[in-house]
Amino acid sequence: MNETKKKANNEINQTEFIEEIKKKKTHLLTAMENIRIKMYQTNEELSKIRTNDEATNIRTKHIIEGKKLFNDNPNVGIQYLIDHHITPNEALSIAEFLFTQDGISKKKLGKYLLMGDKMNNEILCEYMGLMQLSNMPILMALKKAFTAFVISGEGQKINRVLHYFSIVYHEQNSDIFSNAENCSCLCSTITYLNTNLHNPNVKDKLSVAKYIEMALGYDYPEDKLKSIYYDIKRQPMVGPSEESESFSKSIHVIKSGTLYKLGKMHKRWNKRWFVVSDYNLFYFRSENDNENTAAIPLEHVCIRKLQTQAKPYVFELYSEKNKVIKAVKNTPSGTVNSQHNSYKICSNSQKEINEWIEAISNSIQRANERRDSMVQRHSGSSYAKSRDDSSSHLTIE
Repeated sequence: MNETKKKANNEINQTEFIEEIKKKKTHLLTAMENIRIKMYQTNEELSKIRTNDEATNIRTKHIIEGKKLFNDNPNVGIQYLIDHHITPNEALSIAEFLFTQDGISKKKLGKYLLMGDKMNNEILCEYMGLMQLSNMPILMALKKAFTAFVISGEGQKINRVLHYFSIVYHEQNSDIFSNAENCSCLCSTITYLNTNLHNPNVKDKLSVAKYIEMALGYDYPEDKLKSIYYDIKRQPMVGPSEESESFSKSIHVIKSGTLYKLGKMHKRWNKRWFVVSDYNLFYFRSENDNENTAAIPLEHVCIRKLQTQAKPYVFELYSEKNKVIKAVKNTPSGTVNSQHNSYKICSNSQKEINEWIEAISNSIQRANERRDSMVQRHSGSSYAKSRDDSSSHLTIE
């Protein structure tokens, strides 16, 4: 009896043991299946990241190639950018590309914008609209427009610039002029004054009284006309040169100089030549390099001082929004996109670090304002398509 009972208990225990093993096996298989699914999902995400990085690198290469082609032949460059889906074939998008990209030849840009056909005129008008001339004195705004690209000496092309400049300036400063035509007429007197006072072949120079007499009647007060006269007399309006351009001449350099950048991999302080433009920070291996080592767009970038014992004058670039800073880097194998959590940069003195932080901070602000402006422009109508009848009768000789 005891043997039978003992045997029965053993069978029960064995059955329970087997059931327990089955349960553990089932649990283990379920866990393994979950791991397999997670690994699959992770691989899918990694594949997407690689695909996105590859697409970004391809896009970057197309942008660089398109700019090179543009600087040789503007029409060929723009067509390349359209064909490779960098910009659609519409005026505002093309203007935004040309306005936001550093390294565009100002000579070729002027040639393209002033070709005179309908599409190029629309691009010129949109380009002017991106300059943000609101609340800017007329002479300062006009100088900004005349230094944006090379304008050949042909009177017809200068008039074309004044025409579209006046449309945009009136649009952004509607409280100054009653219409765009008065703005255009005043601008014509300014360019005439500039030539009269600074062309050595002109013998009869305008007096301030004669200029005010000429320019009165175009919605501009006499005291400001007098200020324009003396500003022009003291410093003429000079556009960019038509000579071949180096990298530094193809961008607006805010500040440049030697700094030390902490390496990402080897953590060494490397001497580099830095250049701050309106919207980007570039660095080169040396001052005489023709091609930058890297370009850092300053949209959504922040800057702060760092307190370190080893290096007392260090500042850091970082991004609160994106967590990483995206940059374009030139390598021996070509141009690639790179990502950094931050850039640590060292200067030589307290005065120097303050100057660099101020210059970069101002460019960060301009970059963010430009992006906000573009978002607003895309949400509304473009200048080229929204010109009303009051400005369409301005004549271009």
